[in-house]
Amino acid sequence: MTSICDVAKYTEKRFLEVGGVDVEGDAKATVVHDRGEKKQCLEEKNFDVFGVHVGHGNFVHSKYAPSRDSVSSFVGIFRVTIMSFWPRRRFRITPLRAVAAFCFMIVLFWYSLSRQEVPQQPCSVPEEYTEKLHELAYRTHLVLAKLGIVHFLCLGALWGQVRIGRALPWARKVELCLVDTLRDDVIITKAFREVGLSATYLHAAGVYRVQEHEVGENSPKVEIVVFEEDAVTQMVRRVGWTRRVLPPDCEFSPSLQCFPPQLVIPPLPAKQFGGRLMPVPREGIELQKYHYPNDWWLEIKPTDCTETQETNS
Repeated sequence: MTSICDVAKYTEKRFLEVGGVDVEGDAKATVVHDRGEKKQCLEEKNFDVFGVHVGHGNFVHSKYAPSRDSVSSFVGIFRVTIMSFWPRRRFRITPLRAVAAFCFMIVLFWYSLSRQEVPQQPCSVPEEYTEKLHELAYRTHLVLAKLGIVHFLCLGALWGQVRIGRALPWARKVELCLVDTLRDDVIITKAFREVGLSATYLHAAGVYRVQEHEVGENSPKVEIVVFEEDAVTQMVRRVGWTRRVLPPDCEFSPSLQCFPPQLVIPPLPAKQFGGRLMPVPREGIELQKYHYPNDWWLEIKPTDCTETQETNS
């Protein structure tokens, strides 16, 4: 560990060399304290070097005291010497720090979005909206029937058909399920485009989102949930790359929403849905027991919605 005396010796040597004085033979550094006493340089923390008081910057007389014109040069040499022993730590941008900063910004952005309040939807939608849902669902059915793809009402739309023969009062979309292991996404998308509809396939979820062209996010939509038959489990399961990584075990992975294939063997029965005949799975609500295993016997209404107040005219 470098002592303060070593700093003083080195500084004295450098200063006198700059002034033209050879002190190679001088092996000791002598400092002058405020009391004017000469002492051997030990481990003092507050000391004077060549008449310059380091602690307070006061100039005092010593045998090596420089002229006032050279004080600034000496102070510069002394500062450089001190910095050479204790170099300043500089902040450097490293790949690790850059990645850490990027991750921090992502977390901060996600946190700010999660704190934004999402406006609550009304507990019921206008009748005009529901009627558009029925019309869009029927047009979707016609396209899939023309392609020969097995499809049927499912999830929330099937609950609506079973209970009231139409979409539920709060429904903003209609769910159809299709079973087709050899489907062609290009052919399906083209078929919808030919009838003026837009079909977007969401690869992560394994869902087609069908809407009319050039409409907003809150407009009526039909979601076609894609299933395929698994040759290993002999069950029908959902697709999508988020489920491809799961083991093909229906009990271990409930998000696969497996059900037995005999429930959707064509031809499927047709039931009234909003004044139109739509295909439904076999055996009534048996399919719902697989998709809602914990509460299929309950009628669950949305709780995160606001009741619309009707004004009496």
